[in-house]
Amino acid sequence: MAFIPRSIAPFERYPNELARPRIGLAQLLDHHVPLATRFVGSGGLFFTTDLWVLGVAQRSYHLVEGFLQAFDSWNVTVAAPLVRFQIENLVRTSYILQAEGGQELVLKLIDGGQLNRMQAWDDPKQRLTDAELVKRAGSLFPWLPDVYEASNEWVHLSSRHVFNASSLKERDGGSSIVGRIPLPIEEIPVSFLEELIGAMRQATRDLFGWFEMWEEWKASHPEAEAGSMLRGSAGRPYDP
Repeated sequence: MAFIPRSIAPFERYPNELARPRIGLAQLLDHHVPLATRFVGSGGLFFTTDLWVLGVAQRSYHLVEGFLQAFDSWNVTVAAPLVRFQIENLVRTSYILQAEGGQELVLKLIDGGQLNRMQAWDDPKQRLTDAELVKRAGSLFPWLPDVYEASNEWVHLSSRHVFNASSLKERDGGSSIVGRIPLPIEEIPVSFLEELIGAMRQATRDLFGWFEMWEEWKASHPEAEAGSMLRGSAGRPYDP
């Protein structure tokens, strides 16, 4: 493959494969602000759980923004872990918006509590480890567990990083190890780039689905318990 200058973004080099998902993800980035404005104002009340959803929306915005910047400069070492962080947004929001007593759970997290040290609301014997949260979210989003596992290889220093730095080349009847820094972009498969941006786009779209359900819940049940969106028990707005 010929040398590809870094001034050419992946979607410019592979327009047929990457231009459409690249545009779609950029549109999702822009949609964060109007969507957050909608769910915060929905129903005319601000609930404790709005603090969580708004914070996740802000984190999601910066993750997608950073992903696009890294992706456009071929920096897969930075872009790939951001997919994992967006999945974390999705699995934790999925749990909190379904949990009975989610409002109190949000307050505990604001006070410095850690989700992985708490017990599941519907199973006191089950701690809310990342594996448990992924399993629960995976029942709603079948794509998620496999992508989560693959993305972990990019979060932690692993063989993925080690073997990306060098390759075995056959030369003059022998072989030698060739290493280049930074990673030559001509050696990044377009299939991997498709999977990477596709995963970020899907995680963001599914997260937006929860934001929209929260918006609809507030509009339909403005006096209900914010932390029990799918149950509709009585409660009160947020009172700082």
